[in-house]
Order: sequence, then C-alpha cells, then structure tokens
Amino acid sequence: MLNESKPVAEATRRRVLAAAESLHYSIDQRARALRRRKSETLGLIVSDVANPYFPEVIRAIEAVAYHSGHDLFLCNSDEDPERERFYIRAMISQRIGGIIIVPVTFTSASLAPALRNDIPIVCLDRRIDGVQLDSVLVDNFAGGALAADALLDRGHRRIGAIVATRTTPGNDRLRGFAQRLAERGAPLDPALVRDGEYKQIGGHAAARSMFALERPPTGLFVANLPMTLGALQAARECTLHVPDDLSLIAFDDTDWATFLDPPLTTVSQPTHLLGAAAAEMLIDRVDERYIGGARSIVLPPDLMDRASIAEYTG
Repeated sequence: MLNESKPVAEATRRRVLAAAESLHYSIDQRARALRRRKSETLGLIVSDVANPYFPEVIRAIEAVAYHSGHDLFLCNSDEDPERERFYIRAMISQRIGGIIIVPVTFTSASLAPALRNDIPIVCLDRRIDGVQLDSVLVDNFAGGALAADALLDRGHRRIGAIVATRTTPGNDRLRGFAQRLAERGAPLDPALVRDGEYKQIGGHAAARSMFALERPPTGLFVANLPMTLGALQAARECTLHVPDDLSLIAFDDTDWATFLDPPLTTVSQPTHLLGAAAAEMLIDRVDERYIGGARSIVLPPDLMDRASIAEYTG
C-alpha cells in the first residue's frame, strides 16, 4: 500500500500511514528495485562538475526529478573515460532506472553494459557515434558562427581559437566558427588553433603558446568557460589587456561573466531548458510514457554582447 501498487480502503490507508510515520518507516528503494527489476532513481554523469556551465543544468535536472518523484544519483567523470566506465558500472549494480550522461568521447563503448541491460540513456550536451540515443544539446555549429561574426563585425581578421575536438560540441563549435570566417573572407589560420581539452590548464597552455607567436591573434574565440579562465590567466601573465590588446569571446555564459573587467562577451546556452528537457525525456522512458525511436532536441544559442571585443582598425 505504501507504494500505491494496489487500491485499499481509505480508513486502512490512513491507519497504515500513521503506523509507518510513528515507526519512522521509509521505503527501501534498493529492495524495491530488486523486486521490480528497475529503480526509480535516475543517474546523472557530468563531464566536469567544476565547469560553471553545469550547476544550472544539474539544478534543472534535479528539480524535474524531484517533482516527478525520482531520486537523482550524481557522478562526475572529470573528462576521464575510465571514471565514466566506473560510474556506469556502479549505476548498473544499483539497478538504476535511467541515465543522463555528458559523454567524454565520441564512442559508445562505455555505455555498452548499460545498453545490454536495457537502461534508458539520454545524451546531454554531446552526441556519440555508433548508436541511436535520445539527446539534448544546443546548436553548437550556429554558436561557433555567432562567435565568428562578433569578432569579424568589429574588424578583426587575424583570429585564433582554443577548442576541444574529442567530442561533438567542440568539433561543431570549431566547424561553425571556421566556416563563417571562410564565408566572410578571413579563413582560419591553422597556426592559430589550439586544443585545450576543455580544462583551465589546457586553455592556459594553449593561450600562452599562441601569445608567443611572432604575429599573435588580435581576436580569440575560446570554446568553454574553464579554458576561458586559463586564457585570461595567460593574458594577464603576458600583460595583455582585454579588449585593448586582445579581443575575446567565450562559449557558455555565467553570472560572473558580467563582473569581469571588462564584462565578458559570450555565446550563451539555455542551460535550464537543456537540463529540464533531458530529465523529462529520460523520465518519459523510465516511466514508459514513450517507447519509440531515438529523439533529438537541439536548442538555439544566443550572443551576449558585452565589452570584451574592441574595434580593430590596424
């Protein structure tokens, strides 16, 4: 009766609930999962919990899970494929009801055990190759084009990019950025492209090497916030002032972007909508409200035009 699996008389229901409350009884979700062969707990594996992009996404997922009566099991893979595999195995052992994952590679190898166990999976922020799965992400190609336009519109032609190309967002952001530069007559110089591996330390190393060139870029696109922090650190170490010496635009937005001096121009993702859509899509699968083919939601990015790009007249 406590799990509402069978109808009972109202008077009986009240007596049982009162007894359960007096005994501080709570349902053992793991035992319940063993009986039902699945759990109502949802798994969430993010790629870098320190990335300012993720807190709002996590908050949106948690809110949808809570209001739907589902627990949430959160793990951080830290962009490490082995940690990702470890947490997927842990979730399988807990008979997790479904998984939202931000994959750290293009391949589905780490997800194979979950797929063999018929665990519903939603890919958030990134797609993977080789298997059709539900996915929710932003239009990264369009976001890269927005970043290119923001720099080109202010006269920049020697433009660099710090990206991360081992997952779909990084690849798509770079492709959109490079294509728009080429369309507008300022093709991207391969010597001005660096891979920062999504991390602050990678962004710092990439920017330092770019600033050491005989002809460094006047404008720079950085494909996520941790790498942007690294690039800003490198600029300060090299006594480059934004935007006077270096114009900069970042992919992803956060509250602290407006507190920088100057405020940071960004390509913003609708983080709350992304998280909520992923949670609702997974719950549809877990609760068997949807049993059809793989679905994909792609949301548009937005340009937050602030003050970190200056007019270039050289």
